Amino acid sequence: MTDTNLAVRDGGGATQNLRVQENGDGSLTSYLVEDTTQRAALIAALDQLATHADAEAAISVLDAMQGHLETLAGAQAALATAANQAAMEALLTAIEGYLATLASEDAGLATSALQTIANTDLAAIVTALAHGQATRAASVPVTMASDPDTRATGVITVPDINTAASAGQSGSSLQTGAATANSFVALAVNGQSSLTLTVEGTPAFTGQLEVDASYDNGVSWVARAGSLIGATANVNPIAITAAGVFQYDIADATNVRVRATALTAGSVAVALAASSVAGIVKILNAMGVMDRASGASLTVKPASTKPARTDTAVVVAPIAGGTGTDWSQGAPNIPVVGSAFTTGPYAGYVRIALIPANPGRANVEIHNPTGALLAVVRDDGTAANGAAPTNASVFPLGPGPGGAGSRGDVWQSTTFSGRLQVYAPAPLAGTAFETAFED
Repeated sequence: MTDTNLAVRDGGGATQNLRVQENGDGSLTSYLVEDTTQRAALIAALDQLATHADAEAAISVLDAMQGHLETLAGAQAALATAANQAAMEALLTAIEGYLATLASEDAGLATSALQTIANTDLAAIVTALAHGQATRAASVPVTMASDPDTRATGVITVPDINTAASAGQSGSSLQTGAATANSFVALAVNGQSSLTLTVEGTPAFTGQLEVDASYDNGVSWVARAGSLIGATANVNPIAITAAGVFQYDIADATNVRVRATALTAGSVAVALAASSVAGIVKILNAMGVMDRASGASLTVKPASTKPARTDTAVVVAPIAGGTGTDWSQGAPNIPVVGSAFTTGPYAGYVRIALIPANPGRANVEIHNPTGALLAVVRDDGTAANGAAPTNASVFPLGPGPGGAGSRGDVWQSTTFSGRLQVYAPAPLAGTAFETAFED
């Protein structure tokens, strides 16, 4: 038998030694538990093992160990006697076995498969953090930080002469290179969406500032237009030449800076404040109406400005026409398509003009300069020549006061798409004529 120490780590991480004898068969025999310090260290270390995430295997082992530890605690005074060494040896052998079991399972104690012992607080958190929308009662409240804004202040004393500008798409400009020292005040803004810049009125300065934003961690920069807060007009400057408070949209930017592009007198005190709360929303670019197919934009001019031939315009397609519905009462008998009237007030009238049905028609007009009364038959255009027209009606067009060639009645429609037949007392002769057209 040899003396040895049983090293046990307590809850604070410190190692405590329990003096034991190692027997030839591998078992351990304790001399005695000499004081409460060693016993407390053993119990604390075993309690520490129980915090490995409520693993079922660890809990069952610790439950079994608890009885032996209570026996140790109750028999502390008696264990020092020779007569109780056998009992002490049996207890230590049992504890050694439990510790070996725990050690073999240590790697798996933190796995999700072993986290099955009910824990009221942990179970509540897991339920509240489940994916998807949940009710207020089943949600974990999220408290916004008390300091959501990121701020920076500084004084600009020199103009930037180091930054190089390169032309980008559609007239945009990208700046690269390190700006001159003391020519700018910068701020990292990952996650913020709006920026407020205050340019102090004192000291006075003569020069020009601009706000740049970077979307690649400061590798390249682009100038941003802001909104001047408190202005009486809609002012969205890129160049800043006087004191004021300006607000910018910086969503997705990684860095922002205010930089002096020119400074001939004085220095500029500035303050930057970036916030995750959206600022003023403005439409900075002019709005227009554009044809998606051709890319042409509508020309909009101030009042009292004459249009030019090259101005674009909006063309509104007319509503698709129809053939209407005949609600006539007491109408005369209408002849078959193409034939003359044989009865009624237009007996003997012959057809002098035909306008076929046209579903794509936008406009149709009939003028009467014949010097005689005309009759116009309209129908839906479905009946063939020699057949009775369907949904048909007839109306007169009066002559002009000066005979043939003088302006008579006019009929016009932007919706009728059916057939039109023009009838006159006799075939046109001499100077008489009839006018009909469609668009």
